[in-house]
Amino acid sequence: MPANRSGHAAIGLSSLFLASLVLFTDDYVIAGILPELARDLAVSEGLAGQLITVFSATVAIAAPLCAILLAGLGRKPLILAALLLFACANLLAAFASSFALLMAMRVAAALCAAATTPSLFAVAASMAPEGKAGRYIAVISLGVTGSIAFGVPLGTWIGAAFGWRLTFGCMAMGGLLAAIAIGRLLPRSERQPASDLKALLVPLMSRPLLLGFLANFLNMAASMMLLTYLAPVLLALGDIGPQQRGLVFGLSGFAGMAGVWLGGRAIDRRGAFRALIMGMTAFAIAIIG
Repeated sequence: MPANRSGHAAIGLSSLFLASLVLFTDDYVIAGILPELARDLAVSEGLAGQLITVFSATVAIAAPLCAILLAGLGRKPLILAALLLFACANLLAAFASSFALLMAMRVAAALCAAATTPSLFAVAASMAPEGKAGRYIAVISLGVTGSIAFGVPLGTWIGAAFGWRLTFGCMAMGGLLAAIAIGRLLPRSERQPASDLKALLVPLMSRPLLLGFLANFLNMAASMMLLTYLAPVLLALGDIGPQQRGLVFGLSGFAGMAGVWLGGRAIDRRGAFRALIMGMTAFAIAIIG
């Protein structure tokens, strides 16, 4: 790949990373402002935590369907439209007068994230120089873990200083900025042929993939259960305020990013199966501790 083309690809990749960071920050950001949000809307912290659950569940269910149903659309226009709708959903969430309306806006934002996420990974892989597709995809994955390291602490501090509604307002602004970056920096991609549902499902039924899916499900369920209600736990343990909460979330995010890097090294040295067993064992020990 010529140097100028490689440079354009790297610039386009930065816009994809920004979109990934914004979308997944929106998933987790409520965790840092959970006590204040629950108190303001007169709901329990347990119920308020379902705002995170419904976002994650919607993305998990809708993303594979969106990847199939929207495969015939141009990826850049799809990402742009989804990000703009995402910004509108968060803006309405900032002015939500009831928990039900806020929940509805969370579902709307999650559907936008579900429509966008498969395209982010697909575009990153397609624009990568030869032999570097894995690295480009990893950058998008870093947007997910980076949302906990950077996005959630920032949203927590903003919520502490100006109220949780401004946190959603900032998420709306983030979606708009990501759309602008995609519009200006990402090359236009060709439409992709519609995917055959059976052809997509057959590889997913293989035993190694099912084992990986199960491990990932158990890992994410256990870790997100703690992360979702980390703010109330910290409040109960030591009356830890929003500023300190942001620091704890940031440390959690950096630990996740380090884990991604160490996991990659473990796969290279030990193989995928051994690395999976080692990682899940270490995770179980940490949770028990």
